[in-house]
Amino acid sequence: MAMYTIAKRGGIIILDNESASSNKYLNNMIQTGSAVLTTFNPNKFAELENVDPDDLLNLSDDEYNELMGIVNTNVATNLSIREVADETNLKKAEAKYEADMKKINEKDKKYDTDLAKLENERNAIKTESETLKTVINDNTDRTFKLFS
Repeated sequence: MAMYTIAKRGGIIILDNESASSNKYLNNMIQTGSAVLTTFNPNKFAELENVDPDDLLNLSDDEYNELMGIVNTNVATNLSIREVADETNLKKAEAKYEADMKKINEKDKKYDTDLAKLENERNAIKTESETLKTVINDNTDRTFKLFS
C-alpha cells in the first residue's frame, strides 16, 4: 500500500517501452530539466509501515522528501553532473576492426606470395617455351641444310 501511495503522490511517470529504452529520450529529458535525478534512503521504507497512507498524501513536499530521505537534482542545479561517453562499444568495434584488418592483411600477403610464385612459374614456362622454339627452329634449319 505504501508504494501505491508513493506513486499516487505524484512525480512518477510511466513510460512506454520505446521511450523507456531510448537513450536519446532520457538524454533529452535530463538536458531539458524535465527529468529529475532522485536518490532516496531505502531504509526509510521501514518507517512507512508506521505511517497512515492518508497522512502520506497530506505531507508537504519537504516533509515527504525528508521522511523518505529523497534528494532531487537536475543538470540545471547541479554543476557536478556531466555527460561522459561510454566508449566500451567503440573500443570493442575498434578491436574487431583491427583483428579483421590483420586477417585481411595476412590473406593479402599470402595472395601476393602466391601471385609472385605463379608469376615466376609463368616466366619459367615462357622461357622454356622460347628455348624449345629456338631448339626446334635450329634443328629444322640443320635438317633442311642437310637435304638441300
